[in-house]
Amino acid sequence: MNNYIKEIKAISVFIAVGLLLYSFVFILGYYDIQNYFYFSILAYILVAGIFAIASNSIKSQLLHKIINIILIPLFIILSVGTIFIPFGFLFLHVIYYVGLSLLIPFGIVEIFDYFKIVVIANEDTKLYIKFTATVFIAVILNYQLRKLIYKISIARINNSQKLKPYELDKLTDYLLSENNIRFLIYSLYVVLLFVINFYNFEDNSLTKSILNDKVILQSFVSFIAFERAVTLLKQVEFKPSDFLHKIGKSILNKYNDLDKNDDKKT
Repeated sequence: MNNYIKEIKAISVFIAVGLLLYSFVFILGYYDIQNYFYFSILAYILVAGIFAIASNSIKSQLLHKIINIILIPLFIILSVGTIFIPFGFLFLHVIYYVGLSLLIPFGIVEIFDYFKIVVIANEDTKLYIKFTATVFIAVILNYQLRKLIYKISIARINNSQKLKPYELDKLTDYLLSENNIRFLIYSLYVVLLFVINFYNFEDNSLTKSILNDKVILQSFVSFIAFERAVTLLKQVEFKPSDFLHKIGKSILNKYNDLDKNDDKKT
């Protein structure tokens, strides 16, 4: 029971952080003060930086206290930024992961179609291939996608000394692990399956047509079959490399046997 309470508390923290960020962005957009706010922040940081540099060369205690009061909002901004930095970069890495998983199959299909390498006339077929390939790639290339994210991320995970204490690589590996991606895909499909069936039973469609809804459902079926095949493959003792080695060994044994027979004849 304690473990469930612990997990519920952790989820509550994530939800609270997400709501705070959303509320902040919503307030800026609602009052249309984004540009004014960002300009004010930059101006304040610039002025605060000047005061911070000046305080090192000024010996007046009174002025030091005034400068410290002026710098209080800067310390608050830095503290809040320090707390939200890992959340922000992890969210960005999730966007990168989803974007790359989508970009690879969508790009390949469009390139093949443009150069007439493989002609797919039906748009629903294209959508099925893109949708299904996306989830396949998200699982199969999990390790490669994470490594690519480290290279293109603005966090500069591999060489940023300031961000190194956050251990963003370990956090990203933990969040975007293969099992987590599988769980996310299954959860997404379950939700879509429920919503699509609800709409279809109401003689309606979630997307622009019943065929598009069918594409999503068939993609889910394909993913289940793929997952089952991967699971069975891990249990199978057969390996092509071992099989090739055994065949080579059997052929070599036959040659050795022929040599022995030739020696006996002579």
